Amino acid sequence: MRTETRAIILILAGALLAAAGCATRVAPSYAVYGSSPSTPGGPVLALAARGEQVAVATNRGLYLRKGDGPWTRVQVPGLKSPKRVSCLAFNEDEIFLGTDGEGLFIYTGGTWEVKTEKYGGLPDDSVLSVAVDGDNEGLPGKNIWVGTKKGLALRRDGEWKLFTPKGDWLTELVGPSVNNQERYFVPSGSRIGRAGEDRKTFRPPVTAISIGPERVALGSRSSKVAVVEESRFATVALDGDREITTLLLEGDILWCGTSKGLLWAQLYGMGKGKPYPSWRSYVPSRTTLFGGRDARFFTFIFYQVGYNEAQVEDLVRDNQGGLWVAFADRSGSDLDTGPVYRAGSEQRQTAPISGVWRLISIDEYIAVSRQEAYELYGSKQGVTGTPSELENAGENGGIWVGTSKVLVNLKR
Repeated sequence: MRTETRAIILILAGALLAAAGCATRVAPSYAVYGSSPSTPGGPVLALAARGEQVAVATNRGLYLRKGDGPWTRVQVPGLKSPKRVSCLAFNEDEIFLGTDGEGLFIYTGGTWEVKTEKYGGLPDDSVLSVAVDGDNEGLPGKNIWVGTKKGLALRRDGEWKLFTPKGDWLTELVGPSVNNQERYFVPSGSRIGRAGEDRKTFRPPVTAISIGPERVALGSRSSKVAVVEESRFATVALDGDREITTLLLEGDILWCGTSKGLLWAQLYGMGKGKPYPSWRSYVPSRTTLFGGRDARFFTFIFYQVGYNEAQVEDLVRDNQGGLWVAFADRSGSDLDTGPVYRAGSEQRQTAPISGVWRLISIDEYIAVSRQEAYELYGSKQGVTGTPSELENAGENGGIWVGTSKVLVNLKR
């Protein structure tokens, strides 16, 4: 009965939004599910999910859970400070635990291995991001991507290799070009890079990694994105002094979480519509292509999504097509603050607002350039504290949300 009531509310809200032509905040369709005394508390430093398995790192240590079972703590030998954990990732029976200053810990079959700069396992010991290739994703081979303060570590088919601007970098990462016969197509704002220029146009720290079909997107702290595929890649410089905090690559679309809000980007001439507010122009960017001549397949046009310019900590899709965004306003705004209007005007101010937002049918709203409809999950919904981590645990596992205070599982 409770689920049916929520569905009716959402249908009515959607009808009102369509009639008004302007989206707004609607009633949440997810609720906190199945918390228990064994659930770790915040602050949540990192989250990962794979099937029925969920891993969470807090300042007290690493915890694992399978299905509806209890949380169990896993000792990490050699880890001096659990507070330094920065990221987590699953790969089949492996767990990758990155730290800011203590290297990369790899858990396999009950044993731990540690990768550090001292023994040639990493460019440096500050691990900022970890990602794992899925089936038919990323570059050829089975790859584990590790972004660090000084570069990248890549495990390809079991062999580790390091990439930094001072040595092998993006040109060596993607391999030799095979597209020398293609015609030149260079859209406005794009150009063809020269040999060695990749070391200047994209530099670490590598703060974000997202893997899509046959390509990988990398983000840096200095308003830069790199999109790489086999034999060619492009670097993108964004205006606005934005740190790239998280990325979500979905074919011709790139979602870009930054220190100044959420961006949506479409490949040149391939996307539909643009995000609201439509009166805002695109975010200026400059693309440099390497290893090819047709820059259209690497030239993204970036737009700001909505008015919220709080830092985006994480992004994840749910199984119904909703996009979850963890906004964190470091100035201390209330999680449940609503839109702020400028006196004498219908135009909303650009004000950072903390909270977990679920953007409903966001792709359809972008296609028609309407303001997005969203659900807000804050203290009133049991999501207390500043959001930091999001993870989709599948159709039956719901969405896990980690904040500075709690870890909660949200389900319909």
